[in-house]
Amino acid sequence: MKKLLALFVLLLASVPASAVTYSYTGSPYTVTLDFTACVLGNCANFTATDNVTVQFVTAQRLPANLVFSDIGPLVTSFTASDGLTTYATGDANVRVHTVTVSTDANGAVTDADITVERWQTAGAVHALGDRFDFFQITPGFITQAFHNASCSGIGVSPAGTADTCLAAVADTGISRGNGVASAPFAILAIGIATQVPTLSEYALILLAALMALAAMASMRRNGRTRS
Repeated sequence: MKKLLALFVLLLASVPASAVTYSYTGSPYTVTLDFTACVLGNCANFTATDNVTVQFVTAQRLPANLVFSDIGPLVTSFTASDGLTTYATGDANVRVHTVTVSTDANGAVTDADITVERWQTAGAVHALGDRFDFFQITPGFITQAFHNASCSGIGVSPAGTADTCLAAVADTGISRGNGVASAPFAILAIGIATQVPTLSEYALILLAALMALAAMASMRRNGRTRS
């Protein structure tokens, strides 16, 4: 009986959570500021058709009623673009500065404060003056993006990422795009990370079998006691 109970516990533990994909599409930039002289770095300008887009995946739906909480440990992968630069999981030059969100009672994202960066030069350790690109989604889902900024401070980000630029200098080589408030993150897809979609049904069947065995064992013990 104990072995069957242990098997049931293991079976329940093996039921996977549903991976959830969250998607955000910012409004096109309403204000763009071009670089004026490109001395260092990879200079480029944003256009009025560019915008910030983000997609991230969590192992399960985000917890309910978060208030600008760090969800970095819950994100299994992400990809983003500001129109000029692509940011993605696995890119050694990408640094997550901040990734906090608020959610409603169903785990839907109702607000966010996100900053992600990408160094223009490779390496695990960067120096002051190195160039980088970054985008921000600020509370109210307002976006802004910067290209070819000069870093003036390096350290560990609020998200816990080392070698992150914590301050930037605006010089003649930087460009910028600003977007107005847009719709919040949408839940794009919910998938099951398993090839056995009815595993929970098997668990219920096993539970019923265990309950029946427990009832039979109890009846036999009662019968021996009366005799």
